[in-house]
Amino acid sequence: MLRAMPRPSRSFWFGALYVGLAAWLVFRVAQSYGSSTGFTSLIAFGDRHEATRIAAVDSVPVYTYQESYGYDGQFYAQIAVAGNPFNPELRRALDLPAYRTRRILLPLVTHVVGLGRPGWILTAYALANLACWLALAWLLARWWFPPGSVHDLLRWVGSLFGAGMLVSVCRSLTDAPALLLIAAGVRLIERNRRRLAAGFLAAAGLVREASVVAVAAFGWPRRAAGTPPAKTLLLAGVAVLPAVVWAVVVAAHFRTVEATSLGAPFTGLAAGLAHILSTARTTGIRAARNDVLVVAAFLVQAGLLVFLIRRRPAHPWWRVAVAVTILILLTDRDPWADLFSTVSRATLPLTLAFNVLAPRSRAGLIVLLAGNLTVPLAPSLLGIVETDQGPRVEGIACVYASGFHKSESDGTRSWRWARGSATLRIENHRSAAARATLELDIDSATKRTVTVQAGELQQSLALEPRRRVHLRVGPILVPPGSTVVRMTTSEPPWIEPAGDRRPLAFAVGDLRLAF
Repeated sequence: MLRAMPRPSRSFWFGALYVGLAAWLVFRVAQSYGSSTGFTSLIAFGDRHEATRIAAVDSVPVYTYQESYGYDGQFYAQIAVAGNPFNPELRRALDLPAYRTRRILLPLVTHVVGLGRPGWILTAYALANLACWLALAWLLARWWFPPGSVHDLLRWVGSLFGAGMLVSVCRSLTDAPALLLIAAGVRLIERNRRRLAAGFLAAAGLVREASVVAVAAFGWPRRAAGTPPAKTLLLAGVAVLPAVVWAVVVAAHFRTVEATSLGAPFTGLAAGLAHILSTARTTGIRAARNDVLVVAAFLVQAGLLVFLIRRRPAHPWWRVAVAVTILILLTDRDPWADLFSTVSRATLPLTLAFNVLAPRSRAGLIVLLAGNLTVPLAPSLLGIVETDQGPRVEGIACVYASGFHKSESDGTRSWRWARGSATLRIENHRSAAARATLELDIDSATKRTVTVQAGELQQSLALEPRRRVHLRVGPILVPPGSTVVRMTTSEPPWIEPAGDRRPLAFAVGDLRLAF
């Protein structure tokens, strides 16, 4: 007799949705892979810091954003490659050496994972945030938001797909790894495993020093149920001490203390609101949309947990929420000038606390939606950059290195405009030298001469306006590593009077390698 197959449970379908959303994020991040530059587009190296990079980073192909200062991940990635936070090269490579090296744990871990090899280290660093995101997604589903209800789904999604989390993942920053350690520490406090919790929170402080405020999860000495006041203070001290000691060591080494972002209460919030109003007046409310959503979500989260109806002093997440809110309200103007990228990341522990503590009622669903207003921005945050910057043939690649605008295409061919003199780079990933010929199309909006130099080879090309020329350079002896191809012009760039006002010198397109 055949038995009817049991129908999948509600938990099964919600679990499948969790897995599907996680797979979507992994798929989108995987699309950032470039055949020659790997996942380094996630680190956000900018060409305006290219001249000061450490030599070990320049020894491997990395994706470089053109006309850009890049983002903070490029500095932590260089600490990871160096392995030694006091490497003399880092003084020049880091924008704020005494500030960046305070966040030492993630670079050191990825250096070890990458076995000291620059290319492997950069890959490990670029994907560290995704690994932490996946770990956090699994732990949140086990600890606080098990699949099975709309409430838990919204809380899980709000904690993992908000602006702050995805900015950290897509720019290889320290915020998502720090939140993973904070979440583990708070869970251990909930399970009354306070000594182990102190270790996790101490590690979070070495990933991102502001994470030390999460020691509020231990509770105030007189209110920590079942724990003597002296022990509570001792555990909090153990959690804070490593970050404090390391900050002192860094300050002593660099003989400076980078200024903190603290200021008078509400100064930063007022500056952020003023920035939104200014943007709305000058360019329209649509241009200020992302910043509005970040501030609105913060006010809902902090308002509900700290100032309004959801006060729960006995809960460790509520204490963390209070500590983070105080820190944010004491933050000065600078971080609030970049609301969408900075404030959304700084409030990640508050966001998780909000999703844990928001009321489980019908009205609570509306509250959850209001506190997670940045989630609809997830698809735009995961926009994929063009990662293949040039051809790759049999282990040898050619990439646009510096001096170029972003790629353009008409559907049949692609090209990049140079702002003036510019460079290409041929990367030989073989173990032996090879001879290669570089082929490209080049044209200019004005009459000019372009000189191409690769090693001992040098060619000059006279360009007529709007006449595309095919150029062959080589054969070039390409040793293992990088070979720079310099393209120089003495004539000034052309600026289209009614166009986008970019300086345009010459366009290089359809790069090809021949052997």
